[in-house]
Amino acid sequence: MILMKKLFSVLLALLMLAGLLAVAPITASAAAPVGPSPTATWDFTTATADGSGTGWSWVQSTKTLTLTDIDHSTSAAIALRLPGGVTIILNGTNTIASIYSGGAEACGIQGEGDLTITGSGSLNATGGFSDTHSTGMYIEGNIAIGGGNVTATGGLSGRSSFGMYVHMGNFSISSGELTATGGSVMAASATETSFFSSGLCWMASGLSTINGGTVTATGGNITVPAGAKEELSAGIISDNYYTIINGGAVIAKGGSASKSYGLESSITTIEIITFNGGMFTATGNTGALNNVITVPVGFSYWTNTVASATGASGPLAGNGTTTVIGSSHKYAKVEAAAVHTHTPGAAATCTTPQVCTGCGAQLVPALGHTAGAVATCTTAQSCTVCAAVLVPATGHTAGPAPTCTAAQTCTVCGVQIAPATGHTPGEWIIDVDATATTDGSKHKACTVCGVTLATESIPATGGGNTQPDKGIFGTNARWYGAWWHYLLFFIGFGFIWMWF
Repeated sequence: MILMKKLFSVLLALLMLAGLLAVAPITASAAAPVGPSPTATWDFTTATADGSGTGWSWVQSTKTLTLTDIDHSTSAAIALRLPGGVTIILNGTNTIASIYSGGAEACGIQGEGDLTITGSGSLNATGGFSDTHSTGMYIEGNIAIGGGNVTATGGLSGRSSFGMYVHMGNFSISSGELTATGGSVMAASATETSFFSSGLCWMASGLSTINGGTVTATGGNITVPAGAKEELSAGIISDNYYTIINGGAVIAKGGSASKSYGLESSITTIEIITFNGGMFTATGNTGALNNVITVPVGFSYWTNTVASATGASGPLAGNGTTTVIGSSHKYAKVEAAAVHTHTPGAAATCTTPQVCTGCGAQLVPALGHTAGAVATCTTAQSCTVCAAVLVPATGHTAGPAPTCTAAQTCTVCGVQIAPATGHTPGEWIIDVDATATTDGSKHKACTVCGVTLATESIPATGGGNTQPDKGIFGTNARWYGAWWHYLLFFIGFGFIWMWF
């Protein structure tokens, strides 16, 4: 019986120990991230709990990594490895660098999924030396930059070097700065037939959206022996990516290589950039771009046949149809036309518009005259604002010509234009001759209108009887006396003839 109790006690103890051992792994699995090491990769992909250290903190629930003036340089091929869905908040000046040298692929920051960068600080990510590939930042997914100053630099490589490499994801920037620079590529032989250096590489389909901020991407120099199949240095390599520029600035410049482009795209059948705002500049020794872009209305552009802004022609106005830039230009710049703030000149008057004193554009049209009272025969119609004559005085409209007694007047206003001419007296006209015993009469008439102007009597001539004589026949004395004289003449003549 005692033996059975002892065996039961031992068994119970073993069960309790087994229980403790079973719980221990569960507690250990909630692992906080380990701080940076000068010889190892700083790895957050295995973190399951919050953690912090000098210059950094990690929040597991939101996968937020806050960097504050941290300097992490390591001899490991990958300096910092992040899981997908991480947000990096930048404070102060931060450096993540691989100082590796060897045959493995070297990378400053490797993101295994989406990455967001924000904050007001800076981040400098640098890839180490690699016989194969070196990348400042490699993102397997989407990357969004919403603040801070990010610098991604590829290291010296024997095959390819990229500042930032985005694979199977979208790229966007709304504020802040990204400076991506591909490192130099040097090879002792042309065993590897293709060599690349690019500041920014968008690979395997996606969309790049520039809403603000500044992107400066520069390809490195490539030095390889003759016989290499391809040498390409580009500010931006875009493999099946379309770019929308809504604001901000993109500056892309190729380095020294047999092929050097500001922007090199695998899409050659359609335009790869849609311009809604902002600015885009591309420079390459082979061509600014290996594709064609059209400058829309509202944008200006500059081009040059050499890889320099110096001496470039422009600004020219885009029209959305014929302003095409392709590989024939080694320098190209497209920019939304600057918004000019007008400075109003003198206020508009009746005849003069108000214009901008800076550019001469019309701001307010001439006001036009405000007509006053209508013109009359003697008064012009004038503007009530500036007094300019709008309609001259109409002048009088002459009525019938003046007559002897009626003036000539204006048929509109009635004013006298010419006075009446007055009568023109003619000579006296005898109406009745005067006799010895009776008065005659005479009158004067106007030679123009015939109206009688004056009448006068003609006095009797006088002499002879004042009463009419009656002859034997009762005739007038004048008639009677005349025949009597004739009769006496003939009687006397007959007497003398008979006597002699």
